[in-house]
Amino acid sequence: MKRVIRSIDPFIVGGWIGSFFAGIITPHQIKLILSSLDVRVITIGSSIGSLFPFLTGLALENRRLTRRLYAHLPLLMLAELLLALVSVAFYSLSRSSYYIFSMAVFGVFSSTVMYLLQILKQRRYRRKRAAFDRRYAMADACGYLAGSLLVLGNWRPFHDVKVLLALGLLQTLLVYLLYLRCYRAQRDARGRKSRAPLAA
Repeated sequence: MKRVIRSIDPFIVGGWIGSFFAGIITPHQIKLILSSLDVRVITIGSSIGSLFPFLTGLALENRRLTRRLYAHLPLLMLAELLLALVSVAFYSLSRSSYYIFSMAVFGVFSSTVMYLLQILKQRRYRRKRAAFDRRYAMADACGYLAGSLLVLGNWRPFHDVKVLLALGLLQTLLVYLLYLRCYRAQRDARGRKSRAPLAA
């Protein structure tokens, strides 16, 4: 049993958890939040959510900047969590403010973290990337399916916006903790390799 547990890839588990929560949150978010917003507000939020990933992608073409940000990946994850918490306060002001602010956080921080995690994937799964991508996609699909099936139960707590906001924070926290485990394990492995004596 311990061997089975040790063989489970935290990165893939993180993908499953993220999609599981998304399967629960997304339908309720559409019904409880997006349906009450003006079309122009939704369009502005969607534009922000698309613009910033494009801009951060351009910025990360700078290899020096990418290396620096990758070295501080845990801080970026922490910043996103804190700003996601702040977005909850924006919800108490207005749903429009919450949506636009949360899309900005997603556009800047989530996209940056996802771009940088590609470096981790490249290093961690250098020789088995195709198999990893396939398994990750399968876990992603299974997680979303499981979350969606849970929604069909029409659980009353999920109809509370505060519960949805809390689930969103919990989702980010759990997924990033798993990704950080992979990040630190990879850095430790690289450190041991760099300190290893050269063969005679």
